[in-house]
Amino acid sequence: MNKADITDFIVNVAILLIFEVIYDFYWIKYRETKKTLMQYASGIVFGTIGIFLCIENIGWYSDLYIDAKTVLLCLIGLFFGFKPTLTAIIMIITYIIFADTPQPFYNIIATLISATTGLFFYKFDEKWIHKHYLKTLTLVAFISHILIFALLPTILDDNIIETMIYASFTILGIFPLATILLGRLMVTNSSQWNTKDKLIQLEEKFNSVALCSDDCFWEMDEFGKVIYVSDNVTKILGYQKNELLGQRPYILIDNIETKNLLLSFALNQNIDKNTIFDNNVVLKHKDNIPVHCNARGLKRFDRLGKLIGYTGIIHNASEQYYQHELLRRNQMQLREQLKKYEDNNKQLQENLNTISSEKQQLIKDKEKAQNSDNIKRVYLANISHEIRTPVNAIAGFLDLILDSSTAESEKNKFGAIIKNRCEELTALLDDILDMEKLEEGLLTINNEIGNIKDMFNELYDFYKSRNLYVDKKNIILSQNVNIDQYIIKTDFGRLKQVLSNLIDNAFNYTINGKINFSCNLYNEGKQLIFAISDTGIGIPKDSIDTLFNRYQINENPISKSDGSGLGLAISKGIVELMGGKIWVESQVNVGSTFFFTIPYNIAQQSSLVDQNYDWKNKNLLIISKDRFSAIYLSEKLIKTNIKYKVISLERSSNITILENYNENIDIIVVDSKLSKSDYSSKISDFINKHNQVPIIALCENEKFKSYNFDNVSYFGYILKPFDGSQINNTISLAFNNQ
Repeated sequence: MNKADITDFIVNVAILLIFEVIYDFYWIKYRETKKTLMQYASGIVFGTIGIFLCIENIGWYSDLYIDAKTVLLCLIGLFFGFKPTLTAIIMIITYIIFADTPQPFYNIIATLISATTGLFFYKFDEKWIHKHYLKTLTLVAFISHILIFALLPTILDDNIIETMIYASFTILGIFPLATILLGRLMVTNSSQWNTKDKLIQLEEKFNSVALCSDDCFWEMDEFGKVIYVSDNVTKILGYQKNELLGQRPYILIDNIETKNLLLSFALNQNIDKNTIFDNNVVLKHKDNIPVHCNARGLKRFDRLGKLIGYTGIIHNASEQYYQHELLRRNQMQLREQLKKYEDNNKQLQENLNTISSEKQQLIKDKEKAQNSDNIKRVYLANISHEIRTPVNAIAGFLDLILDSSTAESEKNKFGAIIKNRCEELTALLDDILDMEKLEEGLLTINNEIGNIKDMFNELYDFYKSRNLYVDKKNIILSQNVNIDQYIIKTDFGRLKQVLSNLIDNAFNYTINGKINFSCNLYNEGKQLIFAISDTGIGIPKDSIDTLFNRYQINENPISKSDGSGLGLAISKGIVELMGGKIWVESQVNVGSTFFFTIPYNIAQQSSLVDQNYDWKNKNLLIISKDRFSAIYLSEKLIKTNIKYKVISLERSSNITILENYNENIDIIVVDSKLSKSDYSSKISDFINKHNQVPIIALCENEKFKSYNFDNVSYFGYILKPFDGSQINNTISLAFNNQ
């Protein structure tokens, strides 16, 4: 390549750049109009540029007449479409024909191939710029110039191969590359114009929004200086735009809370671009008037995450603020008035309820008084009848005894009957007295220590004999006590009275069948529950609710038997005084079961076997699990005359001391927790070795479990053997009393 070729190359590039400049400043800017006249005018301009590229002293390789118009025509067809391309083709071909240029046929064909290739891609892929422009530019450049290169042999007579090799660098190298580079530049400019158009549109929209809104838009740089503020700032804060530009916003802030909010947002390094400042702030008007505003803003960062400024909106919320304050005050006053109204209404309602309640109570009291009078009248009539019957019988049999004609054997028989009637009369009078005591609240409960099992055995023997020799009914009687400790503290007299009343009723209403009375643990072992069941006639459902009422003599099915009919009412009063409750479950012609509960108070006796056991000068061996219980026992025993020795098995070496212990022992006290320890077998062997010595197993109450040594009681059992399968008696080691 010589100097002339380099000059021609530069000229060609300059002409093509002129084409690109026209595209950049003319076509892109006005392409949206799409007017036909503009398209043809553009074609004339592009045709003129193509003609310049066809001038002989500009084109390359004048002997072959190869020039850069193919680059121009490819891009015209690809970027501008049919009308500008057709106009440019006509002008260039006309020049080729009439200017008598070399190789006109080849130049015309090259012109048509390059223009047609560009138009083909434009037609079938109008949105190629936004999809894969490099691929499209490459295909257009190489397809068109490969076809042009393939036609080169048609104009060569000799040295075909040498000439084609010589021309290939230009046709297949420079021209396609120039097409791609120039097209790439045009695409870039087009994208820039698109971006610029969008920015202009966004700016126009922003200005429109700013003009239509009452809010003030603002922007600050990274140093907190105002670089933009909309015109509405004058309406909101009274300042002109130029008074705020370049200023920091401190001149607008005179409120401590607002300053703290803004500084906290600005100085917080953890705030990202998505964190929005949205708070109510108080700004200062130019006339020093506070303006309540709602401020929204965010930080702006560059692509590297560096802070470049702040932007946001200020909305004048003074009117809403004052309306809110007015509403708040009105609501406060309304709440106060409403509270007064509610208090008055509540007081009025309470008065009405009191009046209504008193009225209803008066009605109930009246009805109750009337019913009570009627019931008492019936009750007194029945009591009178119950009293009159044995009195009349006594009087009649006394007359017979006083009659001299009555035989002595008959007199003895009549005397027994009179005694029986006197006992009935005494029982009736006792029931009446108990009922009166219950009504007056004079009946008392006197707790004492006793054996519940013994009491059950006594009742069982009595009623079994009564059934066998007196009632002579076909009844199977049974009893059972299923509790841990039989020795309890309660009022055994009243308990026996309740049980007797219920068992009597069972016998009165059972002719053939079974009667069972039992005692079990109830309510997690806190209470005892007694059950007296029979297979008698049962009780109708409508009578159960009034079964335990006083004076319900005629209405109670139980009252039809001999007696006062007060037994169930008295039983209910006694059970409730003892801290329990009573109820019944019954089914007609199937039977009834009466239940009642009392507290389960295990008795604490003060001696080992009986009340007269002498602890003084006895030798105790105490086998303790740990030092805590050993220390506590020592503190108790040191105040007594009891000789004792404590062996704590907290250390494994002490088990040897226990195994070799040969001193005299009167009583052995063992911590019950050791029964589940590693030493249980050795302790059992030690106890079996001293099988004549009473054994007491200690257990702690809840306070001792927490090692709170105040008011601790020790309970134990006399155990033979050690596993606790046989419990003979319950005792309390009352060390302080010895």
